[in-house]
Amino acid sequence: MKDPVSCVVLQLGGGTEILQSLIALKAAKQLYPAMEITLVCREEHAGIPAEVSWLEDVVALPIARWANPINAGAKLTEDLLPEAAQAIARLAGTQWNILANWTFNDSSSFLSALLPAQHRLGYTRRADLDFSSGDGWSQFIHAFIQQGVPQNIHLVDILTTQLLTALQVRHGDPIDAGNQPVTGKDFFTSLRTAGDKLLDPSRTWVGIQVDHFWNARQWARLIELTTERHPEIQLVLLGEESRRELARDAMKAAGATITEKRVLNLVGETDLDLWVDCITQCDWIITGDGLPANLSSILGTRALQVCREHSPDFTGAAYGNGHLFLHPTDLSVPVVPEAAYAAWSYLHFEWSHRRSRNFEQHLQSLGFGGLSDWIDLRISRIRPSDDGGGVTYESEFTRPLAPRDWLAVVNGQIARLWYCGWTAAEGSELTRAAIRPVLLQELRALDESSSVLLRVSREAVRSARELHQRAVALKSSKIMSIEDREDLESRGKRILELQTLVDRLAKADEHLAGFSTLLKVMMHNLDGEHIAEVSRETAVAWQQVERGAELMRSWLKHTLQMARPMAVVPEAFQPTP
Repeated sequence: MKDPVSCVVLQLGGGTEILQSLIALKAAKQLYPAMEITLVCREEHAGIPAEVSWLEDVVALPIARWANPINAGAKLTEDLLPEAAQAIARLAGTQWNILANWTFNDSSSFLSALLPAQHRLGYTRRADLDFSSGDGWSQFIHAFIQQGVPQNIHLVDILTTQLLTALQVRHGDPIDAGNQPVTGKDFFTSLRTAGDKLLDPSRTWVGIQVDHFWNARQWARLIELTTERHPEIQLVLLGEESRRELARDAMKAAGATITEKRVLNLVGETDLDLWVDCITQCDWIITGDGLPANLSSILGTRALQVCREHSPDFTGAAYGNGHLFLHPTDLSVPVVPEAAYAAWSYLHFEWSHRRSRNFEQHLQSLGFGGLSDWIDLRISRIRPSDDGGGVTYESEFTRPLAPRDWLAVVNGQIARLWYCGWTAAEGSELTRAAIRPVLLQELRALDESSSVLLRVSREAVRSARELHQRAVALKSSKIMSIEDREDLESRGKRILELQTLVDRLAKADEHLAGFSTLLKVMMHNLDGEHIAEVSRETAVAWQQVERGAELMRSWLKHTLQMARPMAVVPEAFQPTP
């Protein structure tokens, strides 16, 4: 691609979503240098993209003021409407080659519909203002990710693949960029680290974002464990103004001897420049928030993200190799500071034990063995390209594979089949040792329900194709005989009955929920104007469900086969010499 390609990205979410979007855009920019990217974001988050050197423009919209004009002391007709019209006119004055609405909410789809673009990704509106998510990955986000259906593809990988596919189809193959990493070295235009170092470079620094995740005594406990056991470690406390008192109380609880010499408290002073400055000089960031975790991944610093949720979503965690995600296995037993310290110390000193002991043994050696049943620690790694590429989070515990985790792996492979055209080898992320009776029991039930789904989808494909053939054979789609109309109506009702049956299957077996929601999304996004066109698209949609059901059943059979007892070949008799 030699000619410039104008691309506008709508990201009206929070700081975490902006950083994830920037990582995806940076990867696309490296492969398509002629891209001219404009990012549209909320006014309060504009500081992050404003420091990005490779963006063509950043448009900051005062969404909070527009949504709450009374609180802002503004009048709707005299102040806000002219301001909004001016901002939209600035964006609408360009005929964009690609528009990507990565906000993925209903309200942003109206803004997307107002901007002229040759190709649209994400949520938008049709000419009649009906909601639309026309491309495949947007439908996947709508039906799977936003509905909480398990899948294991990181959101950054989804956004990157979505954009790169559109670029390749419409603007040719990318340049050969090799394996260039996406890092903060060429991400931001100005870093405070260009001058004197804020943190002593002769020491090893660990950053801690103080938040109300724990109380002052618990934060003090983490500080004590880290500083008392590792004299070479220095800590820097980071956080918002509202956490200043919490940090001060934690410092007092930890003791003056420790905090005066070993801890630098910057809570309440941490603006974006200071965050970037500190993170680039730290080896680790310990945080309960996705924003510092994702910023750390950009800047090349490892992140330990502590989560409160029992079944967390890893698609928005820090992107890259070697980041940690710590969460409870039971909501009634929250993560404690000892667990965070154990996770950090295990990976920070990995060079010394080289995984000769696992994380459970590490907990035992620290005297925290009782925590093993109540926490899960996951480490990010980049998959080999043969396994699908992208980032995945793998547990450090040797536990049985949960049905939800099995489903996440399979749904990830189904998504690759649908939108990338290929999948990894069967069982590439499964091990025989992790397959236990609880999983097998659910898979045997799924064997029956998925078999019904496959038969239903095949019947729906056949019915839709027959409907298409009958519609094509008509001389007119508007004027027809009563017999033809009744025949078409009967065939259409049959397809609706089959869709209702899929909904009933999904209610009976939650493993099939993704197929049910996706089918509804695809049916809503049918774009034909005549019966022949709609029936053809209906057949394509059902065929996608059929292919997904076939792949699920293939993985299901493979998993059940793995669990079968295997005959052991006896060793040849060797007499004692």
